[in-house]
Amino acid sequence: MATIFGAGSSDTFGSYDMFYRFTGAFGCEDTVCGGYENANHLRLIDGKVTYTAIDPAFGETAKYFHTLYEEGLLNVDCFEPMTGSSTNYTNNEIAQDIAKIGVMGVWSDMSIINNAVRHEYVPIPQLQGEAGTTGNALNYSELQDACDTAITMDCEFPEIIAAFTEYMISDPMLSVQSNWGAIGGNYYLADDGVMRFHLDENGDIITGTEWGDFKNNFGQARENTTTCRGSMIVLNEYYNTPEQPNGIVEYTYDAANLLAFQRVNGKEHDLEQYDTIPKIMLLNEEQQEISRLVEVTNPIVKKYVQQWVVNGDVDATWDAYVAELKGAGIDRIVEIYQVALDRINGK
Repeated sequence: MATIFGAGSSDTFGSYDMFYRFTGAFGCEDTVCGGYENANHLRLIDGKVTYTAIDPAFGETAKYFHTLYEEGLLNVDCFEPMTGSSTNYTNNEIAQDIAKIGVMGVWSDMSIINNAVRHEYVPIPQLQGEAGTTGNALNYSELQDACDTAITMDCEFPEIIAAFTEYMISDPMLSVQSNWGAIGGNYYLADDGVMRFHLDENGDIITGTEWGDFKNNFGQARENTTTCRGSMIVLNEYYNTPEQPNGIVEYTYDAANLLAFQRVNGKEHDLEQYDTIPKIMLLNEEQQEISRLVEVTNPIVKKYVQQWVVNGDVDATWDAYVAELKGAGIDRIVEIYQVALDRINGK
């Protein structure tokens, strides 16, 4: 039995690193996002930008994971992806024909787990820690992103880029494929003009039927058949549901009851509990400085997490860890984001 740790693994919208998902249970949630790494370990707490990786909860999480490590409850290669920012490691561990005993985090079972064993896994509820807190803010997207497309001052033909962007977001079929992958990957184009999933006899999605290398792996089919993840608009009316019968893409879950299900399972509570740094456009000089600083600070955090999980020496090295991060410029990172956030809010 093992917990698939996936240290360092991250996703465009959050992190698959189980360490960060547990920090909230120890009193102060830390945040990591592969699509927004410059804001790693930053949260809004009482309206102020805060560097959460130096909160005591971070150290308590490391102590807990050291216990798991000592007891052999972490996957043996848990630190393998520390140098990368990909979910492939976690995906490869669980995208198998035989179900495994253990715990792992996934964005969607449909995206990762093989149809043959998907129904052998059971979702677990949020875990409440000693501090009485739970959860982790995984999704940074909020279904919006002001940073997907930008036209620089050096662009020789900005009107062409603007026209191309308009073309991509004005054609529903292109927007859907830009987000979910090309027809033939996850979807096929039915005779009625609707993009539909191939389903097996159990109603499970069979992906990649025209792209054999990605068969039954929604995420890989999506990633490898999407030319870019730039500007796109995917509206409710694009989906073919009882409420929207003229959509162009098949809905894959109970849209009518989704919000009700989320509320029953604590959606409002979670949103009140956690507040992340929104994706914001920094000034050019701010962006350059932040990029230089996080190239140093983010590896420091990863280095100590690995050390603590293996050695359990949190208390002995905590002051040195905080001092190293302070010396590397975390206070300046916080200052830059606070100024940018205040500017956006008109303060």
